[in-house]
Amino acid sequence: MEKPFLTISQQIELLKKRGLTFKDEDKAYKSLERYGYYQIINGHKSFLLKEKLTEDDDDCFINDATFEHIYAVHQFDKALRNHVIQSTLEIESILRTAIGYTIAELYGDQEANYLNRINYRPGEKKYNTKLKKNEYKIDQLLRKFKKINNDRIHPFKHYKEKYNNVPPWIMLNGATFGNLLTLFKLLKPTAKNKVLASISELTPEFFEKKENEDYKNLYTDILFLCLAFRNRAAHGGRIYNYKPSKSIIRYNYSFHNSIDITPADYRADKGKSDIYTLLNCLYYFDNYGDLSLEFGINWELKHHLQEYPLDKDRLYLEMGLPDTFEPTTKS
Repeated sequence: MEKPFLTISQQIELLKKRGLTFKDEDKAYKSLERYGYYQIINGHKSFLLKEKLTEDDDDCFINDATFEHIYAVHQFDKALRNHVIQSTLEIESILRTAIGYTIAELYGDQEANYLNRINYRPGEKKYNTKLKKNEYKIDQLLRKFKKINNDRIHPFKHYKEKYNNVPPWIMLNGATFGNLLTLFKLLKPTAKNKVLASISELTPEFFEKKENEDYKNLYTDILFLCLAFRNRAAHGGRIYNYKPSKSIIRYNYSFHNSIDITPADYRADKGKSDIYTLLNCLYYFDNYGDLSLEFGINWELKHHLQEYPLDKDRLYLEMGLPDTFEPTTKS
């Protein structure tokens, strides 16, 4: 059955009937008005629900459950979301710079040269319903880039009018994180190795060696995990327990051994795509000191657990944190 519309006052009365108490109803009203029932209650109520005897039972809260507790979890997750956005924006920025520099170095700064499809791998071929024909991924992407270069907004308009050319490091300012990752995947080996060297503390020669293929895969996986978390955060989705199923870190002995994830742990879905895995992935970039996620997790977790220490087991499990993790604000 469809759920009927309830006013905020009716929402509060419903929560009371289900056993939730309120320390300050006026503040709760404002919070529900600002963020909505779904974001606050449905998103985080599982912390404080009684176990259902049957699937048809209504949600009922445990004794002493408060709205303020659920709202604190909501605020904790909201803060983490902001740290994820800030950190992944930094990753996007360094990737954009690395690709722009590499393309200019290898193919030049003229549109006719760096947008020549011969410089890239074609990618998958799929049917384009708009054009009513099969099209390679690179053709779709280059068309997007040409559209950016002809956009009538700055800085693209300025470069077109003054130089009749938009260099790649300017053009890529109009590309999304997803566009950048598609382009990264379609780079030929020499270009891709240069980009990987630029965002890491390694060299192109390192990535050229066949025995280091696992590291190329690791960086690719990390970038796509960053994109998944970035998109999740940008759309207001829950972050603390987010585990994207399509953007996972393939087992890598060096990486997983460094965070004490055994092959058996990995098979049990640890170290694949939770926020603790994302945190450790960020250390693989040469500017990890500029990223805020480590500080954010430590700060937000420490302060939430000071108020609600019984949330520790649940949060650690959902976030993929090891039992030995000790949150500290020294970061």
